[in-house]
Amino acid sequence: LAFLMNTFPAVRDRMLADPRFAFKLFVETGADAAMNTAMEIKQRGETFWDEFEFFACDQIAAFAVNTAILTICSPAIVLGNTTRSMRKLGELSAKANGATKLWYQTRKYIGKLPPNVFMLDPKLGLMAKLARGGATIVARGGQIFFVSTLCGTVGQATANSLMMLRRAAGKDKYSKAYAESIDDSVDPPVLDTGLLWGRFMCFSANIRQQLVIGGERAVEQFARGNRRLTNGATIAFRVFNNIKSGSDFNDF
Repeated sequence: LAFLMNTFPAVRDRMLADPRFAFKLFVETGADAAMNTAMEIKQRGETFWDEFEFFACDQIAAFAVNTAILTICSPAIVLGNTTRSMRKLGELSAKANGATKLWYQTRKYIGKLPPNVFMLDPKLGLMAKLARGGATIVARGGQIFFVSTLCGTVGQATANSLMMLRRAAGKDKYSKAYAESIDDSVDPPVLDTGLLWGRFMCFSANIRQQLVIGGERAVEQFARGNRRLTNGATIAFRVFNNIKSGSDFNDF
């Protein structure tokens, strides 16, 4: 935990706001890795080791995306009145004009939104809650789209590079049946794969993650310090979320 807090400020800020953040992150990424591994072994069957570079890169990219989504949608405590980036944004906004000023003001507005819809100010009226709730979902979706597209693109590009290196070393590195089916003229698409991840995660994963966080908050308020109950609920919510994610992604 000390390593995480010292190395990753975003994780540290969220662990300060939620002592169970590290546990939630472990369950989220661990459950996803376990279920992905089981599914990949089942689907790929005898070709699993022939396509291991794709499996490995997919696992690493999924870990990065799941970590980012949970981090984006979780509350944080930032030491000091404002973050350095927000102070700089305020300075730039004051000096800018036209479209540039509008861009900076939009960034400031997004920065003031809660991390998820279950942390809206209860004093707001119905219309204000709907407006800020919708803005929160869209803003978090935009962030998740960027991160997921980046991770998916880098992951696929890395897998393709490893595949080419492996083929260059000789087709004897594959099983005989798989080696005979290899078509060197066809490579899996890189950008299309990244955009596929981005489109799916920005809506489906965004909504599901916010619902999971809302469910956890409700259980925490009901349990009142009962660690077994809250941890059990987290495991149940997040395992179900990963099962649903895998099913939805296959349909998508």
